[in-house]
Amino acid sequence: MSKFRIAHLGFVMAALGFTAASPVLGLSSAYAAEALRPEVGVPLQAAQALMKQGKSKEALAKLRDADKVANKTPNEAYLIERVRAAAASSAGDYDAAAKAFETLIASGKLSATEKAQFSEGLIGIYMRAKEFGKANEAINRQLKDHDDPKLRAFLIQNYYQSGNLSGAENELNNMQKGGRTLSEDQLGLLANIYLKKGDKVGYVNTIEKLAASYPKASYWTDLLNRVVGKPGFSSRLTIDVYRLKLACQPRG
Repeated sequence: MSKFRIAHLGFVMAALGFTAASPVLGLSSAYAAEALRPEVGVPLQAAQALMKQGKSKEALAKLRDADKVANKTPNEAYLIERVRAAAASSAGDYDAAAKAFETLIASGKLSATEKAQFSEGLIGIYMRAKEFGKANEAINRQLKDHDDPKLRAFLIQNYYQSGNLSGAENELNNMQKGGRTLSEDQLGLLANIYLKKGDKVGYVNTIEKLAASYPKASYWTDLLNRVVGKPGFSSRLTIDVYRLKLACQPRG
């Protein structure tokens, strides 16, 4: 599963354009160029300064001063949420981060590219919070627009981690039916799914693919052990199986 894992926080921060030196990249846009009232701009700047110091929780608290301001313009509300999205993500406050990302996505102020980036960032937030159902809903919305192998890998990971083995199995098998060659990790995951489900036929078929495409001694040994136990296996072939097992053993 190692290649399926992602640095979720980095995924979220990338969507925001976050760096330690510039907590809220993108505020130089046309929206940021609009004048901010001091009662909004001062706590906003203070929150960004706190984030530069690594004080994300304090930055979230400071944003509450901006939240209290009445009759905020759409631009002011947008910039507050943009800072909140970065601060909450960094602080590990996934509920606040998700709400901020959802607000930004629905704001109409993001370009098509940014909207896609923020949508992926929202997926990262849901995955860090182990909200696999919400993550998968967001992934499937993205996949309707374009088939992204990276997002599909996340979908498979989420299905597996949430115990939806059939969902993960179907996704992997659909990839094969569509002509895609599964990686060693993906075949290994599929084999593990069959093992957990007690599907011996599916497991052996997958191990055969692993042995053929990624010829490791462990795959061949596993396959040979199972061949001997298959119904109809001829005992006269036993000696040949032993020879193959011996050949698979590491040489000292």
